[in-house]
Amino acid sequence: MISVLIPSFRDGLLMQCLASMERSQPGSTSHVIVLDNGISEKLRKGLPQIRFVPVPADPFVFARAYNLGVAAAMPGWAIASLGDDTEILTPGWLDELSRLVDRWPDGYGAITLEETHTRENRPDYHGGLYHLPHVALGAGLVIPRGVLQDVGPWEEGLVGYGFDDFDYGLRLYHAGYSLGLTDVVRIKNVQQASGWVARQGSYDAMLKLLEVNRQIYHQKWWGTVPPLGRPELPTEAEHIRRLHCTCR
Repeated sequence: MISVLIPSFRDGLLMQCLASMERSQPGSTSHVIVLDNGISEKLRKGLPQIRFVPVPADPFVFARAYNLGVAAAMPGWAIASLGDDTEILTPGWLDELSRLVDRWPDGYGAITLEETHTRENRPDYHGGLYHLPHVALGAGLVIPRGVLQDVGPWEEGLVGYGFDDFDYGLRLYHAGYSLGLTDVVRIKNVQQASGWVARQGSYDAMLKLLEVNRQIYHQKWWGTVPPLGRPELPTEAEHIRRLHCTCR
């Protein structure tokens, strides 16, 4: 079984996301846990099938919200996470996710849901799964509970914006897991990063938070922070493991 985590403080976008779930599979929103950092009381009362978990909003830290959601989910259930700006495109999406978890491929720690490509665009799909050679995970993410217990909670020290999925991807690689991409459920992100812009009041303010996490992330994994304007350090998994990582 699967619990679906959605951090949100925006009634309108959350309702659009939930409506797309119900169009794809009626009743599927009963598996949703909203990581609530500003949803109205009226909306909460109107959605009795959904669990709302309060999350501190000042500052909002995605990793903290995710960890609270995992703690609130049913024991043993896999965890899927989505943004509130997500639209579900696949009919029977929750059943498809359940089948993915039931037939979870050996050696994989996390699988990202496809956003823009189809199977025809990726001839190297095998059974709807594409191996990701890099560490980026993406917006829609599925992680089995056993993997979360093995690798541990997300890094709450990343107090700005972004890089939290990169961080967890590297931790998965260190634990010996692979990352994958699947098109068994396809999603569309309607307003990428819009939540962070709305929280901070401007795009420039959001970029400042991005810089906070960029520095924390690079200092943690490489022991140095590359100047802005220079290419990022290599992110291919073997390079990180063998050459650059200073976290151990």
